[in-house]
Amino acid sequence: MSDQEVLLKKITGEVDPIEKARLIQEAVLKYNVPKAKIADLLRVSRPYVSSLLRLLRLPELVIDGYYSGVITLSHLFVIGRLGDHDSMISLYEEILTNNVSSVDVDNLIRQRKHSVGSYPDRTDEKVKKALEEFFHAIDAEASITLIQTRIKGKLIVELRGDTQRTTHFFKTVGHLLRPSLDSLTDTDW
Repeated sequence: MSDQEVLLKKITGEVDPIEKARLIQEAVLKYNVPKAKIADLLRVSRPYVSSLLRLLRLPELVIDGYYSGVITLSHLFVIGRLGDHDSMISLYEEILTNNVSSVDVDNLIRQRKHSVGSYPDRTDEKVKKALEEFFHAIDAEASITLIQTRIKGKLIVELRGDTQRTTHFFKTVGHLLRPSLDSLTDTDW
């Protein structure tokens, strides 16, 4: 068995994504193995192989976060799309501080890379504060995230708990909002 074949066999058996990326990089650089061949060998898409290789650009701090279990592989893939270490570390810290899911991280990166969201007439802090106070009055552990881009706005209300707790929360919100909705007329819209 040639060195190249041994390396390719190692790649297929490796479970650690960072080490797998290192082995793929070695196969590409040392033996000129096409990424398409590696993708076929691993039974994954070519973009997935590229995502694995981007892991090698991540700062050690971010990789340590993965190994310590504070972020997921999905987080690593999304953070790896950023160009420079400072941006990667900044986003990593934001993930830790705000417990951001990988889907929300993807949205944050899209906003940063494509400058989506820095437009006038955005919702001001007073409105956000009023929303926080409204939901905290119902349950102090409720958290809100207000995302506003040039093409859409999103209000995310999150409350951790079992279905009994969350059902009570939703019913209370609905009960409090109902009189306001009933008082609106077509001319109010």
